[in-house]
Amino acid sequence: MRLALIGGLIADGTGSEPRPGTVLVEGGRISAVLPPAEPVSEAEVIDATGNIVAPGFIDLHSHADFSLGTSPGAASQLAQGVTTLVAGNCGWSPFPVTDLETLKAGTAFLGPRHGWSWTDLAGFAATLEPAVNLALQVGHCTLRIAAMGTAQRAPSAAELRLMQDLLRSAADQGAVGFSTGLIYAPGTYASPEEVAALALEHLGQVTDVDLGWDAYPYTATNTTLTTRLPAWALSGNTLLDRLTDPAERARIAEALRGDVLLSPDTVVIASLPPGPYEACRGLSLTEIARRDGVDAAEVVLRILESHQAAVSVVNHAMREEDVTAVLEHPRTAIASDGWIMDATGPGHPHPRNFGTFPRVLGHYARDRQLFAVSEAIRRMTSLPASRLGWADRGVLRPGAIADLVVLDADQIADKSTYDDPWQPSVGVTHVLVAGQPVLSNGAPTGRRPGRIIGFGD
Repeated sequence: MRLALIGGLIADGTGSEPRPGTVLVEGGRISAVLPPAEPVSEAEVIDATGNIVAPGFIDLHSHADFSLGTSPGAASQLAQGVTTLVAGNCGWSPFPVTDLETLKAGTAFLGPRHGWSWTDLAGFAATLEPAVNLALQVGHCTLRIAAMGTAQRAPSAAELRLMQDLLRSAADQGAVGFSTGLIYAPGTYASPEEVAALALEHLGQVTDVDLGWDAYPYTATNTTLTTRLPAWALSGNTLLDRLTDPAERARIAEALRGDVLLSPDTVVIASLPPGPYEACRGLSLTEIARRDGVDAAEVVLRILESHQAAVSVVNHAMREEDVTAVLEHPRTAIASDGWIMDATGPGHPHPRNFGTFPRVLGHYARDRQLFAVSEAIRRMTSLPASRLGWADRGVLRPGAIADLVVLDADQIADKSTYDDPWQPSVGVTHVLVAGQPVLSNGAPTGRRPGRIIGFGD
């Protein structure tokens, strides 16, 4: 298929001022970037008049490995212009698997709908046929569960070697990184020495530290309700058992009542499996406690025990001034930390799943002029690509992979809100993955050209 994107302004991903031109695509790559007046023949035309043509957006911080398998169309991502998702973040990945039930329990707050038919990265990757690309990391929490369950102790020498072996195997199969989530059990039980031993297995000896980071444009976080609990309550796969033991339950409640970080006014129920608190999605712990005539600590315990401890919450815990300060820094890559791939569904998810990239382009770049739109595009394209050694992605130039987005800079906007999250973004008209249209005139085409990408691919 030979395509020509004509009439648009080309933002090449480097931060340079957009310039008029025509982009030719053949064989999954950009074959040429032509002056706007140069005629093009024998090509299917995409009219980008009045719009920006840019590299497809790369989400460095996603949990799509827990949702893309059953939602391969990634409609919520295509509406934002995302063509590549980097998953396996926060210490969690769906592989390696040695203790399936414990891993399923630990990741239940992500709502995975997997068939869980694999044990390693290669087996997991073989089950996917997505519309967008996926890069996979190995999660520290998952490695710990595979080697030693949820024990609250240091690993034995043999357990540490097993974690290292599993990490090395995943790297050999294409993993692009190793992630930690040190607020999550069992990762929170690890010492710095344990994390260092695993990081060195993946990276080798490091003499210089190259720091990079990502951020999303919202003042609320999204995590599991179990992060409100003391770490000891989650060790040994016994939380639900502890909640049925009066003494242990009282001990957990006492710890919650003494935790100034609980902040029940700011913690809102996002999603949870079927049970008595289903109608409380979108309500804060304070609102639920007032309804039930108990305190917030008791509400936390009731919700967890009634919903298999698989409860996701939105926590309104940041200041806009701080979000803006982080976004302003030129080394900040834009990322969502999301995992919702569908455009509609149950629950009350965080709006970052639907609006991260358009919100930065529209609200922060165009409207507040925090930086130029072309600079915002750099934060979503060449900057994240550089973190993973991708020279042929995240840039619009001849020879590069034809992951492309066409967007209306005047109209692009996020529509998802905390109160009404299931609203796709607007302003993205076309998306190509490896030269194949996956979004055309704002509508998904149903094509699945995405692939698993390794480091440096």
